[in-house]
Amino acid sequence: MGKTRGGARQRSRPGCDPLGAFALFLIIAVLYGIAVVNDWEAIDRLIIALTLLLFLSWVWSRFSLQRIGLRRELMADRVRAGEEVTERLTLTNHAALPKLWIELRDYSTLPQHQVSRAMHIRRKQSVTWQVQTPALRRGKYRLGPIVVASGDPLGLFSRQKSLPGSHEVLVLPATVDVSTIRLPADQLSGGDVVARITSATSPSIAGIREYVTGDPLNRISWSATARRGALMVKEFEPDPAADLIVLVDLNDEALRGISEIHGETILDSTEEYAVSIAASLVERALHEGRRVGLVINRAMPVRILAESSQRQWLRIFETLAVATSFGHRSLQEAIAAESSRLSRMTTLVIVTATRDTAWSDAVRGLTERRIPVSVVLIDDPWDSSGDSGIDLLEQALLETRATVIRYPTGPGVMQPAGAGTRRS
Repeated sequence: MGKTRGGARQRSRPGCDPLGAFALFLIIAVLYGIAVVNDWEAIDRLIIALTLLLFLSWVWSRFSLQRIGLRRELMADRVRAGEEVTERLTLTNHAALPKLWIELRDYSTLPQHQVSRAMHIRRKQSVTWQVQTPALRRGKYRLGPIVVASGDPLGLFSRQKSLPGSHEVLVLPATVDVSTIRLPADQLSGGDVVARITSATSPSIAGIREYVTGDPLNRISWSATARRGALMVKEFEPDPAADLIVLVDLNDEALRGISEIHGETILDSTEEYAVSIAASLVERALHEGRRVGLVINRAMPVRILAESSQRQWLRIFETLAVATSFGHRSLQEAIAAESSRLSRMTTLVIVTATRDTAWSDAVRGLTERRIPVSVVLIDDPWDSSGDSGIDLLEQALLETRATVIRYPTGPGVMQPAGAGTRRS
């Protein structure tokens, strides 16, 4: 949770209402001229009263923003797209006089973050309110700063100052259903991939250690126990799991908007689908205990080496949160560049919306080396112009013996259709 505090040390900037203070000053000048010409003593009292009113309003405005403090608390500085950004704000009047009106203008970059408002604060009191904003777009945003304005009760003079306290919030990619997408691992020996925290054993013993409450009794090494005089258990190496590389294609020529969108949605383009699918696959693979890496294909590619730590999840998601298309770099070129880094102990998942079939030859080169490859094709069912293109691409990829999954987009479709999933 982040906190910032803005106080009264910020220098306020003066201002005035051109139809207020100037009009009153003009009235005083006219009355003074009439009084001089006609020698009317009765007008003198009115001139003095108006002059005093103008002076008191100016003095009041000078102190209208003194001893004002703002506290901003961000409940979480990282949220997933589709969740809410929650911020609590507290405006405090430390002065002995009330603030009859205070106007707050917020300059946050997060869309729909409604903090700006006008309020009244009594002496030595605080006003607290909470703002919840739906995070509809992944990316990095700034909350703040706030410019606060006030003035005299008549609104003749106004002053404002900036309270610079601000936060940064990171909106991570949305979660989509990738349960029907099978992660490639068929060419590996040692069985299926299992989670790291498991009671199952593998044939390879990594070492022994002292018994801890909860260890299975069948892991006790009685010979080591007899030698050490204390219960010792065997530790086993985990089942082999290939490094999983997720290649997300953000080549600008392959990205486009979704044909049918009803209302406000997070996934409004193939770029958002590609990033969300890639993020969900990474999260699933890391949960299964696999080492995962990321490659973003664009004119300036991004590469993250495979790891399996919790920090890897954060590193990949922070990268995907701000990833955007940049220039042109063909998918064939990207696969060729990664080919030298891939081996039979590495599996590749390609997430793309391209319709070009040229890069299927690069996939064939990988499968001929017995490198498992899965391709997730982002399919817009409402875009009739690309039907033949994606069908030809799917057929070309199936001929390379790659796994092909067509992931449909559009309103109400948030997971791959079972009938659309094919496997060679």
